[in-house]
Amino acid sequence: MLRPDEEAARQVRNLVAVDAENVMRRLHERRDEMISIFSRRREREVLLGTVRSYFEKADAGYLVHLKPEEQSATSAFYEALERLRYYFRYTEDMPGTVERVVEQHLAELTEHYERLVRVIGGPVPVDLDDVPPAEVVEVEVVRGGG
Repeated sequence: MLRPDEEAARQVRNLVAVDAENVMRRLHERRDEMISIFSRRREREVLLGTVRSYFEKADAGYLVHLKPEEQSATSAFYEALERLRYYFRYTEDMPGTVERVVEQHLAELTEHYERLVRVIGGPVPVDLDDVPPAEVVEVEVVRGGG
C-alpha cells in the first residue's frame, strides 16, 4: 500500500498524463479541420476548444506532490500549451500563416509532451475486466397533482 503522499503523486502524474494525451490527440486529429473552419468562419472557438485542458496551467497545489524533474517537465508542457492558446486567442494572421504557426507550436509541444511522458509516464490504462458492471435501476416517474 502506498503512503498518502505517494498516492497523491501517483494520482497527479496520471491526471497530467491523461490531460496531456487528450490535448495532443485532439491537436493531431483536428489540426486540418480546425484550420479549415477558422479559415471560413474566423471563429477562434474551434482553435481554443482543441487545446482545452483540465489545467489552464501547471498549478503549484498539484505539482508539490511531484519530484522536481516531474514538476519541470509538467510546467514546460503547460507553458508551451499556453503559448499556443495565447496565439489562438489573439492572432490576426491569415489561415495559411496560422497553419504554419500551428505546425511550429505543435513541434514544440510534441517535444515537451515526449519529455513529459518519459519523466512521469503515460496514463494508467483502464482494464475494463476489473470494472464492475453498472447496476441497473428501474424507476417510474410519478407526477403529483397540485
